[in-house]
Amino acid sequence: IFPWGNEYDLTRCNTIEGEILDSAPVGSYPHGKSPYGCYDMAGNVLEWTDTWYDEERNLRVVKGGSYYEPDFLARCAGRIGFDLLFRTGFVLGFRCVKSP
Repeated sequence: IFPWGNEYDLTRCNTIEGEILDSAPVGSYPHGKSPYGCYDMAGNVLEWTDTWYDEERNLRVVKGGSYYEPDFLARCAGRIGFDLLFRTGFVLGFRCVKSP
């Protein structure tokens, strides 16, 4: 369910339960990395993706939860749709990847 396993652990990600209520530098939760070595796949900031959630409504997929959301939304498999023009107080980010 989570990048590190099936049980939520607030020491492995930045969610509202940790009460930091702000984004943390990348790599601040090294024990929360995925088996593939990816950091911050749950919590911290929501991540825009290049995938349409609903193209007709101009919604893109946003994943991973944020520091302002509860544990059950801090899942890399969880997804919600955000309008491309939506403005919010939440931190939205993106992840750069490179194919081998």
